[in-house]
Amino acid sequence: MLYRYALAAASAAVVAAAPAAPAVASPPAPLINPADVPVNEFTYSVANGAPYLNNLAQAAGKLWLGTAADVPGVEQQDKEYMTILNDTRIFGQITPANDMKWQFTEPQRNNFSYSGGDVSVNIAEDHGKYLRCHNLCWDNENPQWLLDLVSAGVSNKTMVNILQNHIANVVGHWGGRCFSWDVVNEALNGTGGWDAANPFYQVIGPAFFPIAFQAAEKAVKKTKAPIQLVYNDYGIETAGPRGSGALRILGDLKNRGIQVDGVGFESHFEVGGSPSIPQLMEQMNAFIALDLDVYITELDIRFVNVTTQTTPGGFAQQALDYYNVVSACMQVDRCRGITVWDFVDKYSCMFCFGICFLRLNHQLTSFLGIPSTFAGQGNATFYNDDYTRKPAYQAVANALQNKACGAPCKGANLPPA
Repeated sequence: MLYRYALAAASAAVVAAAPAAPAVASPPAPLINPADVPVNEFTYSVANGAPYLNNLAQAAGKLWLGTAADVPGVEQQDKEYMTILNDTRIFGQITPANDMKWQFTEPQRNNFSYSGGDVSVNIAEDHGKYLRCHNLCWDNENPQWLLDLVSAGVSNKTMVNILQNHIANVVGHWGGRCFSWDVVNEALNGTGGWDAANPFYQVIGPAFFPIAFQAAEKAVKKTKAPIQLVYNDYGIETAGPRGSGALRILGDLKNRGIQVDGVGFESHFEVGGSPSIPQLMEQMNAFIALDLDVYITELDIRFVNVTTQTTPGGFAQQALDYYNVVSACMQVDRCRGITVWDFVDKYSCMFCFGICFLRLNHQLTSFLGIPSTFAGQGNATFYNDDYTRKPAYQAVANALQNKACGAPCKGANLPPA
């Protein structure tokens, strides 16, 4: 999700080798051959041909190089966007950015709606992509009826039943079409304690966390599918209070024998302020030591000031930052896949210049300066608005091939904000 935080200092030591990765399910067989994706639907520039990132990732032993997409929405009317999104050679996995969240899946109590989430499910199935399902419990995008119950003093027992019922229904609906579920999203605050804004924490207390994973485990067993259960968060990508908190709460699940299979490193970073390869590897291996897979789940790297920093040197620095994140994953066997948080600036949930785009009921609206903390930040993806590729795209391709960054990173020099 989309929050700024200070990167904690971390040592360069890499934790010792961890347990081998378990077997994982294959993506659905495509209804069409990805090689036959109709690239002539529009003028497909040379910049949008090879290298194909997902092909490179899978050739190197990763499950995918994928993307989030906020569909259904205005993107579906953009033929160029949809052609790139559907091209499994470029993106072999999709995450629905919003439409599997509680606000959309249970808009009224015990009244479930799945049509929005089905759009991403259908894209995955039609094009042979993995599907990461996102998410079952978060402090944001909750329906008003749930917030009203919390304000009215709903009992602990009732809130537990609501949480368990939601997870059972949503996991049961999509079943084995999901490779994994982000069961709980962003449960921690900046000091590594519990996020007090989470309505489930407000009523149930810390027990909401194991209860959610227990409910997900029960629902997954009913599907008889090998669905992975994941904890997803930002600020845990390097050593520090939040990362330590995540290690603590996931270690507790493991000690209780509750199913948790992986951790998602959201990886919303700033150009010139992204972690180093050793920092990322150290933290990945700390979670792997708990017998967890690691996924990079929401990667984007934004300019703090798009007016002063989007220079050739600035874009080279962005390329270097992308390269380092992907290179770290490439050097850790149980870093299983990499997902960017959308791929083109004009639809990125990261912050455009002076405008934050919000999608409510699939209506695209804009509010100047909201949130004001991020006004002027953005350009966080590796495609420009006209679908030409930034240096960061080739830098990622080089990292996936274990090559030096080379030309995309040459002259990296971030101007001051």
